Amino acid sequence: GGIVSSRSSNAAPASVNDAARQAGTAEQRRGLGPRRLPAPAQLATGDMLLLGNSSGARQVVELGANRVAAAVGGERMQAAAGAAGGGGRSNKPNTDTPRYARHDDTPRAGGGSLDLTQPITPRHPQQGRAAGGGVVFVALSKPAAAPVTLPDHSRWYLGPADANGRHADVSQRNILCSSSLNGQVVLGSADHGLKVYEVSSGKMMRELYTKRYGHTEWVTCVDYVPDGRIISGGMDSKVCLWHSRIVQCVDLLGHTASVSAVRAGSNDTAVSASYDKTLRVWSLNKPGQPLLTLTGHKAAVLDFVWQGSWLVSGDRSGQCRLWDTSTGQCVSRLASHQSKQVSALEAVPSVDVVVSGGMDGVINVTDLRTARPVFSGLVHPGSAVNGIRHLQRLGLLVTAGADSKIKTFDPRMSFGKVHQFDEHTDFPYSLETIGDLVISGSGNGQIFV
Repeated sequence: GGIVSSRSSNAAPASVNDAARQAGTAEQRRGLGPRRLPAPAQLATGDMLLLGNSSGARQVVELGANRVAAAVGGERMQAAAGAAGGGGRSNKPNTDTPRYARHDDTPRAGGGSLDLTQPITPRHPQQGRAAGGGVVFVALSKPAAAPVTLPDHSRWYLGPADANGRHADVSQRNILCSSSLNGQVVLGSADHGLKVYEVSSGKMMRELYTKRYGHTEWVTCVDYVPDGRIISGGMDSKVCLWHSRIVQCVDLLGHTASVSAVRAGSNDTAVSASYDKTLRVWSLNKPGQPLLTLTGHKAAVLDFVWQGSWLVSGDRSGQCRLWDTSTGQCVSRLASHQSKQVSALEAVPSVDVVVSGGMDGVINVTDLRTARPVFSGLVHPGSAVNGIRHLQRLGLLVTAGADSKIKTFDPRMSFGKVHQFDEHTDFPYSLETIGDLVISGSGNGQIFV
């Protein structure tokens, strides 16, 4: 009935899908014959395809990996996957003619793009067929000669290189925030200072605090600017923009209460949120007064996510707002969390979706194109949602709750729960991702991968 690419930034796959639903004979709609798709589109290795047949079966298949990522309903289909060959259409048998592999063929390395403008005509129609319909993949581009190498994050499957890690005695006070860039990490703490460490050696590179420059209260948030500068916020209501090499900063003044979050979206612009119920947009090229002040929240702004010209913020009353950062206007008030504070936010820019979590244990998923919710559900009953992350390649959402649970959800299954991790014995307060892996840290000092 159609093919949908996971890369929503291209309009072509949607038009191909529309054409596929409208085109073809009854036999083709039942999946019994080939179909020519009139609109051009390109799918690349690693893209996820959603395939459906007349029996109600649906599969999510990853191109290039020759694997079924998920199967829902109906008879389980057996997909044929092409693993070699180019784009030739000659009837003569040669190595450049696309071949069709049975479902039990061994997956092969390589892959490329698939041109949906060409008719797909199997030489062996019985291959790739199963009860209720079938699907045949034509060959992708020729496999690359270079051996397949695992991504860097795969080393985490083997455990840490050093079980004891590298210890750095940063401060006698609590470390409250951190940010990393190019093998360095900056840590802000309750001693009013920041310290920069080299991760590989554990060596301190510099300390960002002097009598003349820096914060006079706890450092509550910090972020690296892509060019190596550092921007930090503190309970003294100041935002400090630090030089990339020397211990010197410019004070960005305007907030009247503690700064709760700060992000540098580029070398040019940063945004800060505060307990004064506002957000402020700053120029990093000509630091001084804020470019914009976003007002409208009725409670302290605790966090925000920022992508391009839009920004979503959440406050202590449970309200989320969508902003246009080019004008400073509030575009919409999003679904709230029943007068419970917003405790986590995560953006999925590839599909223009933002996910908010609250102290009520609920996550709300909002389509930013319409500002309307597409899902709302209680995922951590009786406890707060402490963290939300999106696994981009797998397309899964991961949440951490004060119930000591880490849960994964699949948006393609109506946000059904895929798995629950019960290893934590204390509240997980932090959540991060590396590739397909999730790292969580809890209040008793435990970290799980």
